[in-house]
Amino acid sequence: MHALFHLLPIAHLLFAMSLHVSFEVIKTNTVATLIAISSTTSTLWVSGTQGTIIRSTDNGLTWSDNLWTGPDTLQFRDIHGFEDGHRAIAMSIGTGASSQLFITEDAGASWVRTFTMGHPEGFLDCIDFWDDLRGLAYGDAFDGYPFILFTADGGRTWSRVLPENLPPALSDEGGFASSGSCITTGQDGRGWIGTGNASVARILMTEDYGNTWTVTN
Repeated sequence: MHALFHLLPIAHLLFAMSLHVSFEVIKTNTVATLIAISSTTSTLWVSGTQGTIIRSTDNGLTWSDNLWTGPDTLQFRDIHGFEDGHRAIAMSIGTGASSQLFITEDAGASWVRTFTMGHPEGFLDCIDFWDDLRGLAYGDAFDGYPFILFTADGGRTWSRVLPENLPPALSDEGGFASSGSCITTGQDGRGWIGTGNASVARILMTEDYGNTWTVTN
């Protein structure tokens, strides 16, 4: 037993040494604030302020110029890249029509808007996908129910989850649109959304690819 106690500090030291990590600063061709990142086997996508979307195909050693050619007033707070390396979904944020979803299918050479928030108080927060086709987008509540969008065609079209399949929203409940991390998808159709800004923080959960939802504080 005493020998074990003597070995424990050595084991902790060796474990700490094995976790040593070094970083290298790599410059990009933008001065915008970069907020969201998505990694696939072959491609890294990064998005941010001033209408900025950039892409790397060499593990981040070099980066493209800005791939977005639309208004520089948009803030892209979330982005999701697909495994083919050419398709990605970008999410801009803001109240009402400033919250939009765009798709590229040619590695950022062109972008098509696939969703615009129609309610003046709506505000998108984050997106995530289970696979190449099925995904979710989440936004702040404005009509008594969580605002959750579902796509079954890779983000080319979006539909809102029906209110009867959702728990009621709390007053002022919403997500945090700062890095696209308030949604995560898991195996076998499971998914989770973290909310805040209300009287309590909650977790919304689905087990059927977003069709129905439960909630817990």
